[in-house]
Amino acid sequence: MPKLTPLLAVTAGDPDGIGPEAALAAYKAINELNIARLILIGCPSAFEKASRSTGISIPPCITPNEIPEKIGLIPIEPASHDLAGRGSHVLSQLRLAVDLAISGKARSLTTGPARKDAFAAAGEPFSGHTELLARWTGSQTPVMMMYGPKLKVIPLTTHVPLMNVANLLSIDLIVEKLRIAERDTRRYFGIKAPKFAVTSLNPHAGEGGNIGKEEFEIFSPAIAELKKLGLDISGPFPADSLFASGWRNFDVIACPYHDQALIPFKMVHFKDGVNVTLGLPFIRTAPDHGTAEDIAFTGKADPSSMIAAARLAADIATRIF
Repeated sequence: MPKLTPLLAVTAGDPDGIGPEAALAAYKAINELNIARLILIGCPSAFEKASRSTGISIPPCITPNEIPEKIGLIPIEPASHDLAGRGSHVLSQLRLAVDLAISGKARSLTTGPARKDAFAAAGEPFSGHTELLARWTGSQTPVMMMYGPKLKVIPLTTHVPLMNVANLLSIDLIVEKLRIAERDTRRYFGIKAPKFAVTSLNPHAGEGGNIGKEEFEIFSPAIAELKKLGLDISGPFPADSLFASGWRNFDVIACPYHDQALIPFKMVHFKDGVNVTLGLPFIRTAPDHGTAEDIAFTGKADPSSMIAAARLAADIATRIF
């Protein structure tokens, strides 16, 4: 008997952004590839507008109780389209998708883009999907990885003010995050012996303590501990030098803060980059873009990143289940 393709949940995200269009495009692309079965979750009127702008038909509406016998769109109507209403609506999408993933009905969760200020208006303290999903699932150390076929990066701190980064970094944080990253890099991507690099916080890797001491007080001890645990890891390297020439020698590069990791990543993988959360009890991927409300429902949205996110979720689910 042939093995069924994995069942994946995809949330459309903000109903006034490009998420519904990108989700529809992903639904069509993944069905045509026949590598997974997708469940869409979101606002039906937003999907109707997305269908008109993309020319892609909306799948039939279903209820959660009809899964896995039926797949299609689980409709959730927003109470309003003001900022708080949009935030509450996306939270409802996410709660349902997490329930499907935790129960095992869905093998993974791919999340459409949402606005942080909409979550704040809805009363939800939110710095990013990574942190929110970790809190909801009780995951102590979520790891944000930006995945591309050529480059994979991990920001060791995520959505925090730059002035707070140095105080948030610690030996324990680096060791724990990179242990999880090494485990899931093996599991998710089939890399049997991943090679890691770590970039420095300070210019020129601190120049022996003359431009900061974090490199020898935090980074070097953490790297030494990870080597004892069996990781193939090197650093800390000056980020400018590593991303200029040496990054191709490593499978994953860990950086101390968000933009140091994401600027080079987006230069390489702007259209096909995928956000993957490691350390959760289920697979979670997301496109590497925001809501882009200025081009929503105009037919100008590029769904490449959402398609890549859904395809990666399908690939991982097929590999580990």
